[in-house]
Amino acid sequence: MCFKSKFCKVEYVEDLNAVHCQWREKCSFDDYREPLEYGLQLIHKHNAKVWITDTTHGFESEVEDTQWLLENFIPKSIESSCDTIYFIIDDNSPLQNEIGGQSKALSQHFNTKCIRNLEEIKFIEATPIINYLDSEIQKLAVELSDGCSSDEAIAKNCFEYVRDEIRHSGDYQDDITTCKASDVLKYKTGWCYAKAILLAALLRANGIPTGFCYQRLSCGEYRDNIYCLHGLNAIYLKKHGWYRVDARGNKEGVNAQFMPPMEKLAFDLGENEYALEEIYSEPLPEVLHALQSYKSYEEMINNFPDIKSSLTIEYNR
Repeated sequence: MCFKSKFCKVEYVEDLNAVHCQWREKCSFDDYREPLEYGLQLIHKHNAKVWITDTTHGFESEVEDTQWLLENFIPKSIESSCDTIYFIIDDNSPLQNEIGGQSKALSQHFNTKCIRNLEEIKFIEATPIINYLDSEIQKLAVELSDGCSSDEAIAKNCFEYVRDEIRHSGDYQDDITTCKASDVLKYKTGWCYAKAILLAALLRANGIPTGFCYQRLSCGEYRDNIYCLHGLNAIYLKKHGWYRVDARGNKEGVNAQFMPPMEKLAFDLGENEYALEEIYSEPLPEVLHALQSYKSYEEMINNFPDIKSSLTIEYNR
């Protein structure tokens, strides 16, 4: 079930619980309004949470259409199940100012973000674990981006905050295990996996795509002859592409830094240690199980998450 015309295509995307409105060329009046009305019907039919507007090949409207948008479409959208709006727009699009203005106005009622393509959504969305719509995370995200003129500057501030201001639960032997981003911020402590969740939340709140990546390292610091996953992040920077950072926290022998394009992670890979190849949009199930099941320091060091994988980007032989 979808709407198609020479100007626009509108369809429901089940795995995103989203209505995708793809403009094909500039249009006005009924040609502009009819697909939007159809999209609203899809939102109501599927109880959709997300509206995606692809402006790559069009979107501009007449003054009358803008007025119709403000007086009809937006009020109806506010009353619907939709709570998130994504604009797909090229970095160099001439529509940047127009879309930026609309996004700012809509942000009073919706979680709004500008993205480069449909695939990027999973690296920018809020989830029950990466819960960046939490008021305290929103407040901190704004503070850390204040005065920044690039995504790189924002990412550096967020990285250094999580690295330096959030305690590593293992280093301090904190007898609490945090998981979702708001709890990591509230208690100011987390294992590497949890600190990565908070960093993802702060960056996504600022519109910067962020994923999770993992190394499989020796855990001899805690127990003899075992290996476990170590959690870190991959950040998409406009100038450099995907860039890995490790906000686990520095100490003697550990000196992770933010210095793109060079990666300066917390650990160099040793014998039989490797890095998983994939960048994940959310924490691995094994990681979430550990964080949600084992609440004390002793429980965690005896139940670190682990995985055996042949997918590697680095392997020390």
